[in-house]
Amino acid sequence: MIIAIPGDMGKFVSDTAAGKNPFPLITIIESNFPGWAANLYLLVVVAAIYVCCLAIQTSTIRLAFGMARDGKLPFGKYFNRVSPGLHTPIGTCIVIGVLAGLPLVYYAGAATIAIGATGMIYLSYILGNIAILLARLRGWPKDAAPFRLGQWGTIVNILGLVWGVAMEINFLWPRDATVGGQNPPLSALPKITVPDFLSNIPVYEFTLGVIILVGLVYWAVAQRKAPETPIVQPVEAPA
Repeated sequence: MIIAIPGDMGKFVSDTAAGKNPFPLITIIESNFPGWAANLYLLVVVAAIYVCCLAIQTSTIRLAFGMARDGKLPFGKYFNRVSPGLHTPIGTCIVIGVLAGLPLVYYAGAATIAIGATGMIYLSYILGNIAILLARLRGWPKDAAPFRLGQWGTIVNILGLVWGVAMEINFLWPRDATVGGQNPPLSALPKITVPDFLSNIPVYEFTLGVIILVGLVYWAVAQRKAPETPIVQPVEAPA
């Protein structure tokens, strides 16, 4: 994509930073293909993004279903019922769909929304890698399997954790409009007025802080004294 930038690269970058070229990737595609080929290319891109969004939403629904079933989500017992006809937790699907659509009520640009979304995905990878690494240090996995990495599993685990932390730092690093506008301060968001003491906080740090604060409050109020979820052992089918 960089090689295919039309004309003067410096002007292209400055126009993009100034908002004169709000969709730089589309401009690059349309500048290098005939009209019909560019439309076909963009149609494939739209289809790919749509399928990826469906996959992410599906995995989120499955995660929410499991957590609500174990009593780890507020009001889970009300929306987490499986439809006897469709065999699907319709309420959970609706809740996740509404939550996914809420950021679009206030639309400050796909890039700004992607900062929080992608950064949170990497945060979930970090938490998962930490849990798996702790299990490996305690001797997991103990059962033989057709494919296993052996001692390399711990090394790969650590490398994955280092990569995830590096990417999280990348998302947390504030950047203003002069270098692309990723993770701008709250004061840079249009159609919103924030108090002065919050104006210089970057978008991603603010999003992360709100989620952590809400999570801590919910844990202290509803989960701190909640009973442990029993581990259900799988039942082996008869030979």
